[in-house]
Order: sequence, then structure tokens, then C-alpha cells
Amino acid sequence: MSHIPEQWDVVNIAGQPVQGTLTGVFSFIEHNVAEVLLYRPGGQYPPTDEASFEQAVAALPSPLIDELTRELEPITAPRAFRVPELYRRHYERMERWPAGLLVLGDALCIYDPIYGQGMTVVAIEAEVLEACFKKRSEESTDGFEKEVLNQLQRVIEPAWWLNCAEGMQWNGVSYEGAEPLKGIAFGSKYMDLYLKHATQRQDQQAVRALLGGQYVNAVARGDFESGDGPFRSSPLPRKGNNGFASWRSSTADL
Repeated sequence: MSHIPEQWDVVNIAGQPVQGTLTGVFSFIEHNVAEVLLYRPGGQYPPTDEASFEQAVAALPSPLIDELTRELEPITAPRAFRVPELYRRHYERMERWPAGLLVLGDALCIYDPIYGQGMTVVAIEAEVLEACFKKRSEESTDGFEKEVLNQLQRVIEPAWWLNCAEGMQWNGVSYEGAEPLKGIAFGSKYMDLYLKHATQRQDQQAVRALLGGQYVNAVARGDFESGDGPFRSSPLPRKGNNGFASWRSSTADL
């Protein structure tokens, strides 16, 4: 089975919101251990019993993950994880804010873990905080905490918008906020057409650019640069449901 990690690092079969199909992801972790993940937003959860989970993998639009897992040996039963809602806090809008108190990470904004954005965003937040402290050491300014909170909002905006653009395509995902979401329909349509165009042309660089933006591994620029477009929108907390079950397997003869 040694050919599998050489041929495939990650296989992502994207779910289709119109059909309500599951997303399936196959990836190698380490020490000849792989993970199979099923995901679907909107309160429709993947099965967690082994037989039903394997049937769901086999029912994915592409048989590739099913074929790969048939060459592997299961080592754990499927496990479920659910995120009932995503939120974004706008503490910078409070009229009064305690001196010496700052909020970062999940306390400020929580993302859908399927995109793996949280660790990247909080690392960028830490860099912003470092820059703010450096600026404060060079010049004394009032309202330091509020200024930091404003800077952090600009950091989390792209990842939050991408979460909303993807999640709001699914039935069962709803939005609650004092302000309407901006550019979601246009952005979702654009990304769908971009991905369709890239895959039809087998343009791997374009696909990597799209995925890099979605997973915040690349700065949004070029095709995704939008000075006055959806990345400048200001969404507030939205609610939804998602869940996934994972199944790890190890090769039998590595």
C-alpha cells in the first residue's frame, strides 16, 4: 500500500449545496495513518456507525475516497463533532471598554473548523498585536485597546466573509445580525464559476489559488483582490449547524 501516500496527499470531494450531498476529505496525517472526514452544514449530520459511514463514503459523487479506504485497515470507529453556531463579536463598537483588556482568537470570532482557518487567523492577530505594542512604545496614544480591536476586525474580515459565503449556500444555515451580509450571493457565484473554469481547464495553479484563499494560506490578491467588493463587507454573527465524522485508517503492510 506504499503507493497511496505517494499518489495522494489529500483528496477533497466537495459537497453540492443544491443536491445537499456530503463533502468527503481523505488525507494522510503521519506514521502511515490517514483520516476520512464527512461534512455537511445545515444540521444534516453524517452517520457515526461504521456500516452507515462506509455507505456514505461510497455514495460520494466520486468513488475515489471509497476506493482508497478499501485498501486500508480501519483503526477507530467514526466520531462526531458539531459546531452549532459561528459568531463574530464587535467589541470595538462598545462605548466603554476596560483598560488593559483585549480579546483575540475564538473569544472574538469562531470559524467553521472544516476550513482550518482559526490557527492561521489567530497567528495573524498575534502579529497585529505585536505591531500595536511596538507603535505604542514609540508614541503614547489614548484608546489603545479600542485601536487594537479595530485592527483585529480588519484581520478576521476575509476569513469570516468566506465562512459566510460558503455556509449560506446550504439549507438549514441562517444568519442573525444587526446588519445584512453584503456580496454573499455574488461572491458564492463567482467562486463556483472560478472553480468550474479551473477544473475544466485542469488549471492546478488556479485551483490552489482558490483553496489558498479559502483556507487563508494565501493573501487574497490578483483574481481575489477586491478593493470595494465583498471582502470589504461587514457581516455580524450568523448561526448554522454543521458536523462531521472522521474515520482514521492505517495501511496494513507499510
